[in-house]
Amino acid sequence: MNVCYVGAQTPLTRNKILIKGLRLNGVNVNEIIMPQFNKYHIPLNYLRFLKKYILLHERPDVIYLSFSGIYQMPLVKLISKITDVSVVLDSFISLYDTYVSDRKLVKEGSMKAKGLFCADKYSCELADVAVLDTFEHIKYFCSEFGLDETKFRRIFVGADDDYFSPQDVESSTFNVKFYGTFIPVHGIEFILKAANLLKREKDIEFEVLGNGQTYAQMTRIKNKLDLHNLTFKPPAEYDCLASYLSGADLSLGLFGVSDKVNRAIPTKYYESIAMRKAVITSETPAMREFAEDYKHVLFCKKADEKSLAEKILELRDDDALRSKIGRMAYDKYKRSATPKALGRDLKKVFLELL
Repeated sequence: MNVCYVGAQTPLTRNKILIKGLRLNGVNVNEIIMPQFNKYHIPLNYLRFLKKYILLHERPDVIYLSFSGIYQMPLVKLISKITDVSVVLDSFISLYDTYVSDRKLVKEGSMKAKGLFCADKYSCELADVAVLDTFEHIKYFCSEFGLDETKFRRIFVGADDDYFSPQDVESSTFNVKFYGTFIPVHGIEFILKAANLLKREKDIEFEVLGNGQTYAQMTRIKNKLDLHNLTFKPPAEYDCLASYLSGADLSLGLFGVSDKVNRAIPTKYYESIAMRKAVITSETPAMREFAEDYKHVLFCKKADEKSLAEKILELRDDDALRSKIGRMAYDKYKRSATPKALGRDLKKVFLELL
């Protein structure tokens, strides 16, 4: 099987994992890498794509279009019609949901918001199949954009086992770690408030790695609470995250208040369990698609620092439970969320179209 992958110059980790997984399952993947989107360069980018597509050595059976390349969709669809090739879009996330509903960086009802809405809706409509990471995301796309469920397939995000594998670093303290961008969906304020509730627990240390939209606000909360047991660390390169996680006794997931929390399984969850780390995260419909409480994860209540603090203490005080969750989650990862497992699932989607 020959697949043409189309994406931006800096592929998302998700796409890197799926391309690797396809190749591990015997799929020949030719990559067409395009510049980052710039509305002023659309005609030039279309010409670049057309030239690269014509010069492919093998005619593809499927065009796999990354989320980062959705603005190429009109031309990709036209070429697919002319050459009788199916198009699979990896939608990954909703631009409208991310920038308008969750981060509130774009005003609802504005022209830009309408543009993001149309990009989400019509890129999926033009695709033969669209891929999302949870059934909850699929439900959202269908209800928000009026799309048919039969258009979608679920492929988990997973983690790259070239970077994330079991390793541990001994420490005299109980290290609770979080990493990610400072955005509303992560609910970092609830991590800070949980750390405040656990100030008297001298052996528990929190580390929060990252930066982003809410960093200044989170810094003010940290200073106001005088959190001597929590440290902010600057963002790290992708290939340094495993080293950071290796020192964790416990990894943290999502705790925000937005509806998006209910639809997402955070990438950091997969990366943590790939290192056999126990994870605490909010109990949500999306998380229940992959994980069972006290088996692959420990759930806490959403946007509830008291519940989070209680769960941290529970795992601090029960080494056997923490070890069991880490081990069983790792086993689930090996079965369902490695690059090879995800590539197998995506290959099945392609075979449906052939």
